[in-house]
Amino acid sequence: MLLPLPPDQIVIFLQPLLVQGTGSRYYREIFEKLLRALEDNDTSYDTKCHILLYLTQVTEANESLLTTEDAQAVLSQFPGWLLDCSAFSAKKMATSLLSASQQQAPSRFRRSETPQPVYELDGTVSQKMFTVLSCAKYNTPDQTLNIATFSVLRHWTAAALHHKFADERFVSAVRQYCLYVIGQSQKKPTQPEDSESQRASLVEALHVLDTLCLLENSTLQEVMPTIQRLVDSLYPSSVAVDTALLQFLLHHGGMDQGRLDDMIAKFLEEVVAESFRDDADAVQVTTFVQENLAQLCYNCGGVLEKYFPALFKVFAWHPRHFTAAFSEILPAVMSSKTSVEVFYCLVDLPCTVATMLVGSKDPSVPESVHVRIVADTHAPMMKFVLRNTSGVGDTFAGAARFHGVISGLSSHPRVVQCSTHVLSLLTCFFSTFLEYADAELASRLVPPMLERLTISYGSTNYAEKLRKALADVVPPLFKKFPEITFLLTNELVDYLSHTVNRNAAPEFFANLVWAIGEFASPSETPLFNPSAVADYFEVLECVTFELLGSASMIQQLRPSRLLCVLITSLAKLAVRSQDLLPRAMLCLAKSGQACGDSQSQHHLILAQRVRELSTLLQTSGAASAILSPPTEDELERCHYSKSQLPKLMDLIGVLTPEDGQTE
Repeated sequence: MLLPLPPDQIVIFLQPLLVQGTGSRYYREIFEKLLRALEDNDTSYDTKCHILLYLTQVTEANESLLTTEDAQAVLSQFPGWLLDCSAFSAKKMATSLLSASQQQAPSRFRRSETPQPVYELDGTVSQKMFTVLSCAKYNTPDQTLNIATFSVLRHWTAAALHHKFADERFVSAVRQYCLYVIGQSQKKPTQPEDSESQRASLVEALHVLDTLCLLENSTLQEVMPTIQRLVDSLYPSSVAVDTALLQFLLHHGGMDQGRLDDMIAKFLEEVVAESFRDDADAVQVTTFVQENLAQLCYNCGGVLEKYFPALFKVFAWHPRHFTAAFSEILPAVMSSKTSVEVFYCLVDLPCTVATMLVGSKDPSVPESVHVRIVADTHAPMMKFVLRNTSGVGDTFAGAARFHGVISGLSSHPRVVQCSTHVLSLLTCFFSTFLEYADAELASRLVPPMLERLTISYGSTNYAEKLRKALADVVPPLFKKFPEITFLLTNELVDYLSHTVNRNAAPEFFANLVWAIGEFASPSETPLFNPSAVADYFEVLECVTFELLGSASMIQQLRPSRLLCVLITSLAKLAVRSQDLLPRAMLCLAKSGQACGDSQSQHHLILAQRVRELSTLLQTSGAASAILSPPTEDELERCHYSKSQLPKLMDLIGVLTPEDGQTE
């Protein structure tokens, strides 16, 4: 239906075509016809403008639509659209298009009979060329196309980079146009509101030049003096301009590395820390860090590790919008020096939001919260929570008391949102930690985990969800780093010995008991220590008898499950230290008696586990093989090494006749 139509009629259907998508079997023919229309000199400027904007939309959504030949066809038109443009305003509108009353009525919007010059924003007549920052009283069609071309220039320059289209005319025209726009952006406008247009055009021109220099390195020598002048005169300026300048310098250099590091440090410490208040600035900061993550991480002296508390404020204020972005940024701020502090920062982000609300005198903060804050006592705490740099300390004394002071904000919408989304970042944190950390770093992380099981601030369900997240990470953490069981024996024994810990985080407690039974083994780590095994056995034995001493607790599902885990871990520890076997058998006997004749499901499971463990412990060889098996590597060696029993049995089976008779 559309193919027979001329281009100026096809453009009427571009919006419906955009909604329809690109799946039609005739779509490629329509696409090619639009490309030919752009190259045709007989096509009107208005039609070309509509086609260009449409092609930009569809190729942004689906890059595969644009072949190298297609890109060249479009990009080869850009020099003419950018540079060959009318230097005068449009002439008077045709009289036939005006009504009689309109023809007679005086109006400042009526076009003049004679061409009017194009002006700069500072009021001077434009002498060189028309750009997006030129002021025509009425734009001609080619001027409108010029403005539209600049609005999509960043996308098409990226397309040129992708398709390696480094045509000299294209590169020269884009460079000349953008440098002229940068010069125009530095002039003082006669209308103050035009400064926003200048800033937006400056940012766009900087990004286009950044991509252009990646496309053609020789352009850098002509562009760099302008960039350095902008840095000297503007930096620091608005967040958008600062990020555009920093991105250019990160990609192309041209400045002493020490000065660049100082610029980025100042930006992260001072600008980013306050950018959370403005939504647009927050987007600019997050996008800048995300797009330049590799350079910031490896080439800028660890600035992300140093200033991540300032970055986290942006996420804390806008958690719903930036969860995906910060999941990508988070691993870059983690190192052996910062991981523990990053953990504390993540867990305390809801507290950070509440403190930001108090510190900014937000009108939504109840007066009762302000009344409870004592300047001398709580000001240092607030200063620590709102710090912009790391390395000051991991946490602060009196965190629980401070949480109580700002408890009135726990139901504030921003605190609730942050409490919901920070758990996703915590999952990302542990995933990264398990992949890159070592046993020593893991041994430094576990004590903060134990601490924050009972000290946390957030919405109603935040503490419970946090404990669940920490409980879930215990098995993989101890599996990856079994050395923890012997590096932190005193800390873990102390934690297990307090009843309040069992009641506060029962799932974490049970997982920790299982991990100790599973990984406090000589087959898991060379740090194995018999005295540590005895200490673990003693504390788990005490917990077991404490549970057995309360008949009401045994009737509940959760204590019964914990008891099942306890006796299993006790049996495993006893196998590794024969002196403990009689005590383990006594615990099993007591546990079996506690089940009695109950027919409840959890009691039946517990009774079955008691019988299985008792039988195993009475057969020492089987108990050692089952309750304290070799590592996976050793098991694999047992199956594949020719000197091992399974291989010998296979060999004997091959050599033995099927009827069992030898020759």
